[in-house]
Amino acid sequence: MRLIGPRPALPSQVARYTPAQRGRLVIRPGLTGLAQVQHRNNAPWSVRINTDLEYVRSLSPIMDPRIGLRTIPAALRGDGQLIAQTAEEVDDLGSEQPRIRSSP
Repeated sequence: MRLIGPRPALPSQVARYTPAQRGRLVIRPGLTGLAQVQHRNNAPWSVRINTDLEYVRSLSPIMDPRIGLRTIPAALRGDGQLIAQTAEEVDDLGSEQPRIRSSP
């Protein structure tokens, strides 16, 4: 496991990935990643996966430290954190229209 990278996926989710979404699996998972600092849990899985794919395509020596530095304030502030979500609200794998929920 890396410090920065896409969060690990559940096998049941990976089974429903499209071929393009499987691109997020080409690097080892991380403790935090671009999707966590951009969306936290305020976006469905398809949006987070697309953000992970953006990370994989944009790997650079300065990107990981930037994400690491953004993780600390995001975690401390709790931005984008939703509580009491149901699986149906988050798990949209296989749907055509990704949606981002607004914070309450």
